Amino acid sequence: MSIFKLHRWVVKSIDKIRRDFLWSSPESQQRKIRLVNWNRLCRSRDQGGWNIHNIETFNMALLGKWWWKILSGNRWCGDAIFIKKLFQRDAHRIFFISTGRKLFPQRTRSRNRYPPWINVVSSVGDGATTLFWLDNWVEGRAPADIWPHLYRSASNKEGTVRELVEELGGTPLGDSPIIRRVFDNLRSSLPLADDRRLWRLTSNGTFTIKSFYSFLNDRGLRCCWTPIILKSCCPKKVNLFNWLAWDDKILTLEKLALRRCNPFPTPTCVMCHADVESSQHLFTHCPVAVHIWRFFGQLFEVRGSPNSLKDLWGNWLPDSKRAKLDEPLKTVKRSLEFLTSRDMECVPSVPPSPLVLLSF
Repeated sequence: MSIFKLHRWVVKSIDKIRRDFLWSSPESQQRKIRLVNWNRLCRSRDQGGWNIHNIETFNMALLGKWWWKILSGNRWCGDAIFIKKLFQRDAHRIFFISTGRKLFPQRTRSRNRYPPWINVVSSVGDGATTLFWLDNWVEGRAPADIWPHLYRSASNKEGTVRELVEELGGTPLGDSPIIRRVFDNLRSSLPLADDRRLWRLTSNGTFTIKSFYSFLNDRGLRCCWTPIILKSCCPKKVNLFNWLAWDDKILTLEKLALRRCNPFPTPTCVMCHADVESSQHLFTHCPVAVHIWRFFGQLFEVRGSPNSLKDLWGNWLPDSKRAKLDEPLKTVKRSLEFLTSRDMECVPSVPPSPLVLLSF
């Protein structure tokens, strides 16, 4: 994965095994219902997913490591063969070849950028390797994006900063404080350091696979409730079930009827026989659920019952009440996860607590 781009059929085969493991098992002959789209589960928790690695995107992030090594000037044994097979150079820049095992979409001479180049910021020293128009060196932006009308009329669109210092010194570009300071440094006789390229997604400017993967996997969506539900102090299976209920993905009789696999004649709730069994009805509106929530409402000194599943995770239980429940819930979680029947046999003289008996 860190050397070549995986074929599409390889990614699909791996994802099929992972999906089968999640929803059923690879050995199971009976196909299980996949409740949530796989691409959504591969999003981060901040975007409403389960933070499962996207194999194809992770493969691209791993390949970006080699691109950055060559771009930043790091050399190692055998790098010439690697560059010859996978990369090509053009006007001080490094591109991925478009034939053979293609790593990234080829970046042509046009200004259309693909993800790696967007996050590369150039720090100008002697100006020998920084492209004046195309590199992001003016407050993190490329001059071609700041002054597009001047870029279209430029005669040398791929010249370096050092090459264009005299040509553009008397143009309106020279009025910019940043460009004027760089031009003055280049005209002086003082020794200057080499140009450097920095990765804008990290604080120290160093490329990391994690930051590149997060960038490639970001769909621009944000969900504030998924991290709260999946990171709560309950056991992981309970957290996942709570998320499925919150997102209305569990197989209620209403969902089974839509899939034409309802074992009952009607999708009516089997507990109250008064309404269709949906997620909202089953957990909040059913008289049995309302009775349970009222009991806990009196216990926690809050209003009777939540109006919906969104309300349950939102405003039903105030933050002051949630803080008081953190330590008791952590104790319950430890007892459910770590105490087994064998642990209880080791201490026969001590009677088990009610919390321990819940695990059997």
